[in-house]
Amino acid sequence: MDAKIIELIETSVRKGILSSSWVILIIAIVSAGVGGYLGAYLKRKGQDRAIKENFSNVLVQLKAQKQLTESIRYELESLQAQHIFVRELYSEGIKNYSSEQGFSLRQAYLLLYQPHSCSSNHKDKKLEERLETAIESVMQPLRKYIGILDEETIEEIYEVQDFLIKMRGNDEKEVKRKKNELFNLTDVTRRSAKLHKIAYRIGLIESRLEERRTKKQ
Repeated sequence: MDAKIIELIETSVRKGILSSSWVILIIAIVSAGVGGYLGAYLKRKGQDRAIKENFSNVLVQLKAQKQLTESIRYELESLQAQHIFVRELYSEGIKNYSSEQGFSLRQAYLLLYQPHSCSSNHKDKKLEERLETAIESVMQPLRKYIGILDEETIEEIYEVQDFLIKMRGNDEKEVKRKKNELFNLTDVTRRSAKLHKIAYRIGLIESRLEERRTKKQ
């Protein structure tokens, strides 16, 4: 109990029941009670208000989080759909390119060194004519599918073309000396133009076929 109220009680007892001190005492007690009630009420009201504000903040945060989650989910679904579309669009084209380019590289070598084994008969054609046919054969698949190929693949085909172009004006003996070099170049390029290697370089698959086989072993 408050010390002031205790003092008022003692004074009122000494002066008697009719003393004005009793009035002051009653007022003090009532005031203390009302003050305590008001203090508790205001404190509770402040707590309720704080809880309400916190709850509102939580709702706002949850709503924002839900919107963010929905946005991320939409983006992921969109990316997945795009990835499937790109795979379907590119895979068939790359498959066809790989087959045609591999064939054309073999034909280029045969045109110069085994013309009788070519898909079309060139054994009676002159070296210059066979060389031009070989250059055209190598470049035809590249021109047809260049829009879906990676830079490395394109550069490798141009390297073969440049090698053949430098053979222009060479005599039969000089061309024959370059036989092994051309064979190695076309063979390496043909292997690099495989479907799974091109697909890896342009990002359609995450690992090359050789890497997958190594992981399984």
